[in-house]
Amino acid sequence: MSAAALRAYFLLALAGALHAQNPPVYKVDASWPKLPLPNKWMMQGVPTMVVDKDDHIWVISRPRDITPDESGASKTPPRNDCCIAAPAILEFDTQGNLLKSWGGPEYVNGGPAPGVDRPGPQSEHAIVVDKAGNVWLSGAARGDSIQKFTSDGKFLWDFGHRGTAITPEQRAKAAAGASGRGIARGCAFETEQSADRYFADRRRRLRP
Repeated sequence: MSAAALRAYFLLALAGALHAQNPPVYKVDASWPKLPLPNKWMMQGVPTMVVDKDDHIWVISRPRDITPDESGASKTPPRNDCCIAAPAILEFDTQGNLLKSWGGPEYVNGGPAPGVDRPGPQSEHAIVVDKAGNVWLSGAARGDSIQKFTSDGKFLWDFGHRGTAITPEQRAKAAAGASGRGIARGCAFETEQSADRYFADRRRRLRP
C-alpha cells in the first residue's frame, strides 16, 4: 500500500471514529440555584453568566426588570410576602449556594442607566471575572462604561471616558449608536492570562 493510500485510509478511519462518538447530553437542573434566596429576593432577567477560576458561577440579574405584581414585599408598607428584586451581581458555587450578592441601580456613580426605572436591555449587560478575582461589569446603552470591582463589590476603576452626559429620558429612548468620545455600547469584553483586556462596543474593538 502506498503512503498516500495509507494516509487516506487513516483519515477515513479517524473520521469514522469521531463520527461514532456520542455528543454530550445536557439536562436542566431545576434545583439550581438553591431556592429560596434570602431576603425574599427574586432573580430577574439574566443576560450573562460566567465561571471564574474557582468554578464559581457569576450571574447578572437585572433588578429593574421586576414588575409591580412581583415586588409587593418591597413596598412601604409591604403589599404581600413576595418579592424583592435580587441584587444585580450574584455569585454561586457549583451546588447552587449563594455566596455573594451586591450591586444594583445607583450602586456607584456611572453605573448603567442611572435614573431610569425600567431600562430593559439597556442596563446591566456583561460580566467578566479575571484571574485575580476582580469583577468587570458593563452596560449595554449609549454612554455606558466598563467598571471594575473587587469580588465583594468594592469599586476600583472606571474604564470609559464618556462624552456629553445623556439624560434619563434620552437613555430610556436610546436605541443604538455612538455619541461623543466615550465607549458607545460596551456589549462584550474578555480578559486573558497576559492581563490584556479586549472590549467590543458594536462597531469597534478596543484594547487598553
